[in-house]
Order: sequence, then C-alpha cells, then structure tokens
Amino acid sequence: MKNPWKIANEIKKMIVEKSWKKLPPERKLAKDLGISRNTLREALRILEYEKIISRKQGKGTFVEKNRNLKIHINPSSIEVETHNVEFIFDVLEVRWGLEASAVRSIILHADISEKEWERIERILEELEERHRKGIASGEVDKEFHKSIIELSHNPILIDLYKTIWTLISIIWKYPLGVPHFGDKSIPYHRDLLEALKRKDLDQAIKAISDIVESDLKDILSFIQEKGA
Repeated sequence: MKNPWKIANEIKKMIVEKSWKKLPPERKLAKDLGISRNTLREALRILEYEKIISRKQGKGTFVEKNRNLKIHINPSSIEVETHNVEFIFDVLEVRWGLEASAVRSIILHADISEKEWERIERILEELEERHRKGIASGEVDKEFHKSIIELSHNPILIDLYKTIWTLISIIWKYPLGVPHFGDKSIPYHRDLLEALKRKDLDQAIKAISDIVESDLKDILSFIQEKGA
C-alpha cells in the first residue's frame, strides 16, 4: 500500500492547482492517482481530520471553505527594482530559502516519479548545452529552478513560489544590466540534481548555497567595476 500521508499531500496539491470545490468520485480519483480505493480512503480520512474536506453521504466529498491551503500575498505592492543591488540581494535570499525548503521536502518526503526525473534532466542538459555554446540561458535556468520547487510536491510551497514569481523572475532578466548574470553558477546545477537523486541533503543544500553565492559574487564584481 502506498503511503496515505503522501497521497493526502498529493490531493492537497490537486485541490490548489485545480481550484476544486468538490473532489471527483472516489473511483475516478483513485484511478487518476494510480492507487487502490482503500488507500484513497485512508488519505481522505487524513484530510477530513485536518478539516480540509468534508464527506457528505450520498452527495460526495467537498473542500471546506475555510481550508488554509492558499497563501495570499500581494507582490504588486512591492516595487521591482532590477537595478537596485540591495533588492537583488533580498530576492536571492528569499529564493535560497524557498529552494532549500523544496530540497528538504524532495529528499525527506516526496515520492518523485521517473517521468519527473527525466523532465528535469532534459532541462538541465539544455541548460548545460547553452552554457557551453555561450547562448543566453536565462529562460531555461528559470525553468530548472521552478522545477525544483515543483518536485517538492508541497502545495503550499508551490503556491507561495507562484505568488511571488514576478519578484523571483527578475534574477533571470539580467539584473543590474549584466547580460550574463548567473552564468558562473550553472555548473553547480548538476551538483544539485545529482545530490537530489542520491538523497544527500547536505550536498544538495551546499549546491544551492554555491549557486546563490556565485550569483552574489557577480553582484560584488559589478559593484567593484562600477566603483573602479
């Protein structure tokens, strides 16, 4: 039997992504998740205990209106300053925190499918190829980091990342006017993916830190050049 706690987490993710007010019939949901109905019922009991859903006999399973799955933040209230050094530092710090949390979830809790591993491997290979050829890789790098968050299977973390996506995205839009900002960090992306596959939490966190520290060095180099 698959872990019902993991199945419950997967259903939470589906509730957020699909904006469900009512869950599909048990037979269909079990089929979509690739599990038995007994396992599904165990997962639903967990969600019912957490007051995320309520089951009404003869009517179906409904998502509670007061469920606390969505995180409401208004990023439009924050001015995006792509040429402000302090602002870029703050964004990198937030991204590090989110990705460190994602890495922990991936290694300790998430059940990653072969298809998911193959997808992020393809993204990384394209990123590495562009880096070798000196081709702009910002959009591919952005997709890689977004995929790391999605691999966590943590619906709250994914929702938070999506909510502040406008702010996070400035890292890949040549902040400070540096056309190849972040390129030096690309080799560390392979270290990160390999550590995740080995379930090596310490090395995965180190790889994330190496990526961010490399980006910070780009900023410091920019400051030194401007001050020269």
